[in-house]
Amino acid sequence: MKPVGVLEMGGGSTQIAFLPVHSVLAHMFPVRVAGVAYHLYAHSYLHYGQNYILSRVNNFLSQRVGNSTTLIANPCMLTGGEKYILKIKSVV
Repeated sequence: MKPVGVLEMGGGSTQIAFLPVHSVLAHMFPVRVAGVAYHLYAHSYLHYGQNYILSRVNNFLSQRVGNSTTLIANPCMLTGGEKYILKIKSVV
């Protein structure tokens, strides 16, 4: 059986885990499953989760349209998803 990896995207971070073919110097963890030892690579990338990235995209799109109250199309969203974000003019 060929080993596979896992990429999991959470709200605030993305995690990756796999069995490397070559030696990796960091983030290696010995794991024993059914009596077999594996050297697993695992790492979490903070600020690359779904909610965090969506917030960054929304902020970027909001800055592009200026300070008016605007319904902004989000070109990153898939069909059937929320295609627009609402930017509300700041009240001082």
